[in-house]
Amino acid sequence: MPSQQESLEDRWSEYALAHARLHLPDGSTLEAGPIAGTHNVGAFPDDAGRTICVITADNPGGDVPDEINRTAHAALLQRADELGWVYWDAHGGDAAWTHIEACIAVVGADVDEVLAVGREFKQDAIFEWSTERWSLLMCDRSLREDYAWRSWLVAPDATGPHEARRV
Repeated sequence: MPSQQESLEDRWSEYALAHARLHLPDGSTLEAGPIAGTHNVGAFPDDAGRTICVITADNPGGDVPDEINRTAHAALLQRADELGWVYWDAHGGDAAWTHIEACIAVVGADVDEVLAVGREFKQDAIFEWSTERWSLLMCDRSLREDYAWRSWLVAPDATGPHEARRV
């Protein structure tokens, strides 16, 4: 049986390759993820250039049943509303979209506040996407990896196994 640290290291490696699909207010869906190199490719979805943090409440520490994930996602939406966040529906997943989690893309919030909410929901990490970089941040701030990013439009119904959430 792997130790907790090995398990986190395995998850971190998977997070570093993950993508996000943001379901934008205009009805389009933008997929984005990390790429090698120093040059970003594609469009950044916020005209004002505000940082976007992608956070989930799904599968804290390992896979849990769908009903628990739906309840946790509803709690995340409630928490986002309490904090007055501007956010869009999103999904996170591996590059092949074989593992998908419901997320929200929080626009312009304080990154430390988003990390604190990640800790509340027992999450390992969040994505921080800016015009300059795509970052993977451990919720306890113990680890950060920065990448260049690539974004592209995908079919608006590209949501994965969950029905579309609130936009």
